[in-house]
Amino acid sequence: MSDKEYQVVFRKASRVELLSKIECRLLTEDDVPKVLPFVEKFFTAANEFYKIMKALTKDVGDHDQARAKMKIKDGMSFGMFHKVTGELVSIALNSKHEKSDAQSHNEDNTKGHSVKYSEIIRIINYTEGNLFKTLNTDTIMLMSMMATKPDYIGIGLKESVGFLSLVEEKAKQDGCQYIVSTATSYFSQKSIERLVGFKVLREVKYADYVDHLTGEKPNYNASSLHTSIKVYYKKLTVI
Repeated sequence: MSDKEYQVVFRKASRVELLSKIECRLLTEDDVPKVLPFVEKFFTAANEFYKIMKALTKDVGDHDQARAKMKIKDGMSFGMFHKVTGELVSIALNSKHEKSDAQSHNEDNTKGHSVKYSEIIRIINYTEGNLFKTLNTDTIMLMSMMATKPDYIGIGLKESVGFLSLVEEKAKQDGCQYIVSTATSYFSQKSIERLVGFKVLREVKYADYVDHLTGEKPNYNASSLHTSIKVYYKKLTVI
């Protein structure tokens, strides 16, 4: 066996061993003290979308903390933990949305936010549009606020620890007809595309977007890698 072949086999064995030590479970409010610092360090501070939008931690940090608490309370969020140490290594903070809430979700949800965070909400709202009308559905699970510790990125974590099966089962139990996820960077888009069954619903190029409130394009940190926002969806067979 050549050195190159040995390295491939070694990396594969190490990956399998590492994944065998991780479990995925539903988050509860008891997990909030562990989740909030994780969100601050691995979601807010490392968020490529915020970098593109030139958002500082002071612009988004408090909002992300509040969103995380709300989503965990909603009872549809998942965390991946090390079985031995209890270390939190990855999160997917999800929430249920119904057609009756469409107006508050898509139109008037910038009140009380900073100017920069409101700008961020507007571009997300524009990209998603009216999801209920587009998908002809009454209820969706919005899969969002996903983050993973750097040591666990690129090993196929969400594809290998039963993550998607658990998310789909929970979504079905709560009557959701679709799972929707909006990905704002190249990396988050590739992460969703590795999950079975997701399709692109809509894509908006950063270079093409004009803020309807200002009539101007946002002042971006241009990126040749992160060029668009994509909305993905997966249709479920509801129990």
